[in-house]
Amino acid sequence: EKINKIYHELPIYNKKDINITPTEISDYLNKEPGNYISEIINKLESLLINKKINNKKEELLKYIGDNYGNI
Repeated sequence: EKINKIYHELPIYNKKDINITPTEISDYLNKEPGNYISEIINKLESLLINKKINNKKEELLKYIGDNYGNI
């Protein structure tokens, strides 16, 4: 029961639930799509699961710009 409760409290259940697409990431960074996108998606997934960031597109884009704007 405890595991079930924790599961249902997760903000996302898999990467497809992240409220941003790889194309939106590459467009936002004004870069061609590449391996860097999977790194960003993995980081966002970790942040979301640990409730360090909200699954709102604007907040995700701000995080990406602040942390990956120079790649």
